[in-house]
Amino acid sequence: MFCAKRNINYEFREISKKGPPHDTWFTVHLYIENEMFGEGQGKSKRAADMEAARTGLAALQNRKIQKPSPDTSWDSLQGSNCRSNDRKSVGNGTTDGSAVVFTERSSLHTTQSKTNVAQSPLSEFEDITELSAGGFGKVFKAWKTMDLKYYAVKKVKMRNEKCKSEVQALARLDHPNIVRYFHSWTGTDFSIDTRSCSSSSSSNIHSDCSTEDYSSDARSCSLSSSRNITQRNEYLYIQMEFCENGDLRDWISNMKTVDKKKSLDIFRNIVEGVIYIHSEKLIHRDLKPANIFFAKDMRVKIGDLGLVTQMSSEDSTEALIRTDGTGTKSYMAPEQDYSNYNSEVDIFALGLILVELLYLFGTVHEKNDEWGKIRNCQMPEKFVANYPVETYIIMSMLSTDPTKRPTATKLKELLEEKSYSDSRTY
Repeated sequence: MFCAKRNINYEFREISKKGPPHDTWFTVHLYIENEMFGEGQGKSKRAADMEAARTGLAALQNRKIQKPSPDTSWDSLQGSNCRSNDRKSVGNGTTDGSAVVFTERSSLHTTQSKTNVAQSPLSEFEDITELSAGGFGKVFKAWKTMDLKYYAVKKVKMRNEKCKSEVQALARLDHPNIVRYFHSWTGTDFSIDTRSCSSSSSSNIHSDCSTEDYSSDARSCSLSSSRNITQRNEYLYIQMEFCENGDLRDWISNMKTVDKKKSLDIFRNIVEGVIYIHSEKLIHRDLKPANIFFAKDMRVKIGDLGLVTQMSSEDSTEALIRTDGTGTKSYMAPEQDYSNYNSEVDIFALGLILVELLYLFGTVHEKNDEWGKIRNCQMPEKFVANYPVETYIIMSMLSTDPTKRPTATKLKELLEEKSYSDSRTY
């Protein structure tokens, strides 16, 4: 057997289990000598293990851990001399009929006495859990053994060399209200090219799926062709501060009543972060509650700076790491549909966030009905009655003329004046 002959320890780690009981999808990573070599998904743990083993075998062959003969192959689900365990690596010769194993049709001839394993891009981390995935790539929660703490690690496919220099610029940002970027590096990993999927399943695949990891977009790829579609790709890894108390979207959705003071305190912290971003000649371009986080001490942190761009550069409209466009549509300023815009787009998004912090929508349907009106400065009557001063500020922030929106610094001044005025009424 492939593992047994080389005395290589391996394990299948269950990364996520999503979906309802009747349609559960498992994501599994294959680790060999504590290095991730394969990823698989399936409707059962066993199927996900099988797929991870397939991609892992291709990774082993590409990295030339050993020098296999041409007819080395994958053989699924038969008696094993190696056993996998979700949280424990073993290679003790125990037979497990449900194990996924590597086998060979002919003996291998090698003079290597020691396994030569290339360093994994995440080799310094353990207890890796996927937090989110999308067109931007994936974000993992990962324990760094050297630091004895958790980090968030973002993994995105390298699109051009410009990504490196721009991420290095992001890494220098240091402010109490910005998610801290500690380190960035590049590494090679193996993924699935979903362009090789059968035409019958292509309608279920995201248009950018060929640039992403093997994910839910590739579920419809046939297992029989998986061994032919493994690719070697270069990825950018960004090590960030991990904010363990969730994001503002969840905070708002759990809000039963409006605590005006608390909401305005949160908003002021967001504004402080935006002032800093703009002072560094950067634009966030994707401000929204889901990108604002709470750290351990509930300090507000602006994160997901993947769409940050320079204010004044020839290609300022080119996203650092593109998602679907240059922002989230419901929070985008009108001018973001066009090529010429500047930091005022962040002010527009802040105006919408302030509305959400101060106003409880009865239902999702109600919010959908009101949202377009609010974007056009038609505020709910109840909101205007309860927050006349805030309404005035928000209306200026949502102006269709970007030049009439206040700067982040001016917005801070307006909020301070409002706070001072409120304090004199008590």
